Amino acid sequence: PTSAIETNSTEPPQPPPPQPQPPFLNRYTPTTDVDDIAALDLDQRSIVAKLASGTFEGMKEAGLIYVEGRPVVDEGGIVVEGRTTVQSLSTNVENAIDLADSAT
Repeated sequence: PTSAIETNSTEPPQPPPPQPQPPFLNRYTPTTDVDDIAALDLDQRSIVAKLASGTFEGMKEAGLIYVEGRPVVDEGGIVVEGRTTVQSLSTNVENAIDLADSAT
C-alpha cells in the first residue's frame, strides 16, 4: 500500500512564497547623514575641551572648530569638505564672531 505522504523525496523542500510588503517600505529613502551628525558631536566635544583649557590658544582653536569643524578624513585619506558645522546650525553667529574678531 502506498502512503499519501512521500517521505523519500529527493527534492529539497521549497521555501514558502514571500509575503507581500506594505508599499511604503519600497519607497523609503533615508535622508539623515549619520557621519555628519557624528562629526558634529565630536566637534562639540572638541570645542568644550579647548575652552576648558582656559588659554587664549584654546579659545582660538575652539573658534576655528566652531567655524570650520575638525578636519575629517575619509577612508581614502581625502579631507571631507562641505559638511555641516556648528556655526552653520547657529542663528545669530555673525555678530558674535565680529565681536570676537574685533577683540583680538
